[in-house]
Amino acid sequence: MLRALEPKDLPDLVAWENNTENWKVSERLQPYSTQILQAYLNNAQTHILSSGQFRYVIEEVETGNAIGCIDLFDYNALHGRVGVGILIESHSKRRKGYATQALSILLAYCTQHLMVHQVYCSISESNSESISLFTKLGFEKTGTRKNWNRTPNGFEDIGFYQIILS
Repeated sequence: MLRALEPKDLPDLVAWENNTENWKVSERLQPYSTQILQAYLNNAQTHILSSGQFRYVIEEVETGNAIGCIDLFDYNALHGRVGVGILIESHSKRRKGYATQALSILLAYCTQHLMVHQVYCSISESNSESISLFTKLGFEKTGTRKNWNRTPNGFEDIGFYQIILS
């Protein structure tokens, strides 16, 4: 279900990172070149202790196809915390339990191997699917960043969610 990035993931990585629908959560304003993403992929095996981040590919069990990714970022060993972000690329693959399973596996990894005290994420107030996913797994909303992100319809609040693991 979860695995590290591999060279074969370059086409998916280019598609995911350059899909303008995803830019609203990644705060991108322009596409990545294939060359930049190839360089990222070449260094993707760097340990989270030195890079502060690690991306896992979410595979569909039935087909072995990559359907998204889940990222740990902003890892802080001193304070025992890490951020998490998740993407299930295809709308047809959402709400089928893949994100729930991937996040559950990642939380266990954070507890057992990284010995993280807490995991956090930021979610747009309009993203009810993500809010449902994270709260179902025990994340609590602990704050709001008012008018944080500009959208075509104006500014949107961002919720800050945390789960305390130990």
